[in-house]
Amino acid sequence: MITRAAPFGMLAVAAALALGACGGQDPAPTGSSTSSSPTSESSPTSTVTVTSTPEIETLDAPEQQELTRKQIIAALPADGEGPEGFKLTRKDVDVAADGSSDTDPQACLAATFGTPEVRSWTTKHRTEGSGVRHEHRGGGNPTPSLVVSVWTHDLPYPTRFLDDAGAAMARCASYEDNGTEWRTHHIANPVIGDRSFAVRRSSTAINLTIDDLWVRSGHNLINVRLVSGPGPDSSDTLEKHAQGVLDDLKKATS
Repeated sequence: MITRAAPFGMLAVAAALALGACGGQDPAPTGSSTSSSPTSESSPTSTVTVTSTPEIETLDAPEQQELTRKQIIAALPADGEGPEGFKLTRKDVDVAADGSSDTDPQACLAATFGTPEVRSWTTKHRTEGSGVRHEHRGGGNPTPSLVVSVWTHDLPYPTRFLDDAGAAMARCASYEDNGTEWRTHHIANPVIGDRSFAVRRSSTAINLTIDDLWVRSGHNLINVRLVSGPGPDSSDTLEKHAQGVLDDLKKATS
């Protein structure tokens, strides 16, 4: 028997998601496969071992590095930098503290980054984070608000968490979150950062609509959230402020 080891190069993994999480990907795990086929009735079986090489992600941009609290705060939109008609009303907001904890089906926790795996990883690796809230000057019920948050970690943020969020939405067009019924649908998902995930959640029971854009940039996770009543989705506003954070992080870390 003749055994020949042949490096195969990099494996490309294409993830097709219901709501399109886009961008880069986690490195593929190393694996191997072995196949055997006789060349003739009299010849011995030849075994070929194929070994994959894991993809090495390059994270060398300033906005992809672990951040300090000062750098995070410098990248958040100041008063006057929110949408037209909005004012800064609160600093040091943490929308992660308001994350879902009990959904039915349970798989919908992934769509709000609330699975036990996400929470455990975050507890171990998050080093800093902050956010700001801007509210519409005209008030309302509910008062439209924009919250922009940035969290940084001592390891690159797993892109699979965004992939899992997109995949979960196939089962979460309608779900319950702590007893309140929510409906979800896809909104425009910009090609921004390393990977992004955008979704609209709405509840007629409480007259509330939440548009979320999550962006992974190396060690960092950015969330832009617009809360309002029923109306057109705010995908352009979400993208504008997420890109603004990335641009300001480049300045803050240069």
